[in-house]
Amino acid sequence: YLIDTLGDRMNKLKLLLSGCHVLTSGAIMKHLTDYLIANKSLYPELELAAILLDNQEWMHMHASTYESLRNHIVEGIQQELKNDLRDENDWSIKVDSACNCSNCKIAITFLRSATESKKIWPLIMHAREHIISNFKTRSLPVDFSVEKSGSPHKLIMIKSNKLHQIAKQRFNKLQIYYKKLHVGAE
Repeated sequence: YLIDTLGDRMNKLKLLLSGCHVLTSGAIMKHLTDYLIANKSLYPELELAAILLDNQEWMHMHASTYESLRNHIVEGIQQELKNDLRDENDWSIKVDSACNCSNCKIAITFLRSATESKKIWPLIMHAREHIISNFKTRSLPVDFSVEKSGSPHKLIMIKSNKLHQIAKQRFNKLQIYYKKLHVGAE
């Protein structure tokens, strides 16, 4: 759910920050930056870094207000960079379930597994459709198909190589943003 709404949430944040900048309200900006720092799962550092770097005039005009946010972002990015690039043998996908049924729990276990990249799972039609509808809409690097032999038919879930491509792109972006935000602080 959080990933599904991230783009919309970040667009609203840009508008709110822009409004704070226009109003030059230090108190509102301080409350907002404190909220962003306290709600890391809603406002990930990488996305916050992109907003700040796209609007550097805010950082310069209100340096004292944005300093704690910039430090939060730099520390978070630095911590993620310490984890290094995803290993080619790591197939884990961080995902939460919108449903707590036993089939969704099994799907989540598969998605979080670092070693499993393919799951062939005999499921009745209703259960297959439930799993596909819960996970396919999340833009995960997973391909879903149904093998229509035997009874019940089999749901096939395959983690795509996009997982590693996305991780490399993210890692490269983290490095770039870290340098820009870290150097900008000196």
